Amino acid sequence: MTRTGYAHFHCKKCSKTWSSAKAQVILYHPKSKTSSKKVTVRFYGQQCKRCSNRNNHFVDPEFENDKIKLYLEALYHKFDWYYYGEERPETQNRDINKERQMNGPHVQELCEACLSGCCERL
Repeated sequence: MTRTGYAHFHCKKCSKTWSSAKAQVILYHPKSKTSSKKVTVRFYGQQCKRCSNRNNHFVDPEFENDKIKLYLEALYHKFDWYYYGEERPETQNRDINKERQMNGPHVQELCEACLSGCCERL
């Protein structure tokens, strides 16, 4: 389950800060109903524009708590439906980024998800 949202970044090497509406988090869950119900969360970072030519260091995104809560609620409902046969919840079009400016460049060379081949923008 992939989610893209607004996050803040702070490079510890040069102290540069920036925000991005294209930060990605992937929540992996087992596809088999017989396997463990363990969830793995993967936050994809971005390289700092100032430091990117010097190293391959990715800065982790800092999502707002309400965004993480919505991501986890969606996963919880998916688990209920998939594993326990609960009624599948209606798809709610809750755009958690609607208050944010969502247009702007997506610099693929600085995006860890793009470089890993799993960015929604590819």
